[in-house]
Amino acid sequence: MKRGKKEGKRKDSSGKRRGSSRESSESGKFKIVVDEETQIEEFFREMMREIFTPAAAAKLISVATGRRIDEKKIKRIERPEITIEFNVEVDLLLQIGNELLHIEIEEEYDETLPERMYECYYAIYEKYGKEPIQVVLFIGEGKPPPDTFKSGPLTLKYRVIDVKKEMPELYKEIKNLLQ
Repeated sequence: MKRGKKEGKRKDSSGKRRGSSRESSESGKFKIVVDEETQIEEFFREMMREIFTPAAAAKLISVATGRRIDEKKIKRIERPEITIEFNVEVDLLLQIGNELLHIEIEEEYDETLPERMYECYYAIYEKYGKEPIQVVLFIGEGKPPPDTFKSGPLTLKYRVIDVKKEMPELYKEIKNLLQ
């Protein structure tokens, strides 16, 4: 979630962007001046700590999931900045107009395929800002791999084509090339 307002940004004499100053006072008792993005982030974090007490978090969980949670079991993770860096290699990525088509070729049933497809989906989306259409071409014998990644409420579906059954001419060409 992005916080802060872009329209409040302006450049200083060095050409760098800086946040706009914002002051607030309540009968002169307090004054908040926020003029840098890091200060805005810190202000936001402090505000979140004040608003989301363990009791409020337990209520939120109850409303969102229907589960009742003892607020004593809730522990805040301080400064939850998460950085993900990993390399993903895809078999084939095609651009067709404004769309991206991601193709993986599988020779055998692989139970790790759904997680890899999710990782590829996420990496492609992060790099290109577009959701790819995903297709698995199964060129093996036996049972094709699953067509869904599921983890909790998250579900990612992609098309699995059993090339031997659905595209027999292509299957013969591929098998000839692999021999």
